[in-house]
Amino acid sequence: MSEELLAGEEPLSADDLFRVRKKNGAWKAVAAPTFDVTLADAHTHLQYLADPVRALARAGLAGVSFVCTVLDVFEDDEAVFGRLRPWTHQAAVSMQRAVPHC
Repeated sequence: MSEELLAGEEPLSADDLFRVRKKNGAWKAVAAPTFDVTLADAHTHLQYLADPVRALARAGLAGVSFVCTVLDVFEDDEAVFGRLRPWTHQAAVSMQRAVPHC
């Protein structure tokens, strides 16, 4: 699958804001939702995203503490397994840069 954005997918941005599609098809930036519970994303396909590091960092900044990515050993490239650790490390570094230190 191509790493280009799928039609209708939220555009990439350099911030942690979420975007919603308006009726005219344009995207509007909105603040990330806040929750008072631990969040998990139990079914992701990081290997199909245009920027999996940004997705992981944004999820972490939004309070998601567990992400399970789904891989198919017959269809997905074996290299995906090797990319998971660098993706999570780079996302953690991005989150540290985004959050002001006390």
